[in-house]
Amino acid sequence: MQRTAAATGLLFAAIMLGCAARASTDTAGKPSLVVREAQPEKVIRHEVEWRGPLRSERRVSMLEGPKLFSGPVSAEKNTSEPVRFSWYKIEGTDEFPATTVCVTMAGGSEVEFVVDAAAYLLSMTQTLDVGTPADIPAWLSQYVAYRILTPLDREGKLPAAPVTADPNIHLKSPALLCLPVEQWHHHDSFPVKSSESCWIAYSVAPREGEVESLSTLDQFGLNSLQLTAVKWLCVPGEFRLVGRD
Repeated sequence: MQRTAAATGLLFAAIMLGCAARASTDTAGKPSLVVREAQPEKVIRHEVEWRGPLRSERRVSMLEGPKLFSGPVSAEKNTSEPVRFSWYKIEGTDEFPATTVCVTMAGGSEVEFVVDAAAYLLSMTQTLDVGTPADIPAWLSQYVAYRILTPLDREGKLPAAPVTADPNIHLKSPALLCLPVEQWHHHDSFPVKSSESCWIAYSVAPREGEVESLSTLDQFGLNSLQLTAVKWLCVPGEFRLVGRD
């Protein structure tokens, strides 16, 4: 089992090294992501080190999951390098001082989010179907999802929810802000590839999705997931920390 885990880790690391050579800071054209509840065949509990934009020091967090899985919305699935994440719950209360983050949405509108606690680590993931797994996009990083306390536009009003690419998904309020982080797992390291990219996770009107089975590969090895209800939809944006320009 240890040898198998090491082999899958080397495979994932090799794919990531191949992507690093093509890395770019251009965040244009990032997809929206549907986040669904996940029931894993193998529950992972593992400590990782990470460092994000809200604090400069490295920190250790215990993860459990995957609790959720995200992939492109139905209208954006036909891509050679799809963006997929397994969402691992950060155990305990990993709180930060309340921080204001300014996010530029598609179309140029700006929204200020106050965030304060790290809730999930988003681990880059491939799905294993027939043939070779699709490459992970060169610009993709690991992300941490922070709890949103207050969302306001530049006039101090609650912003209107953006229109989604899937007409069957209706957004409600923003719940989490996903920011890129540097992360370490044993001898593997995952640098930040696109330092200004982010996703905003919006809660959605209750919607049951068809149960879907996936075989996945991420930094923790192979797993099988049963995907059920849609929980959030993540809309892409670019961010900066207010007062740290």
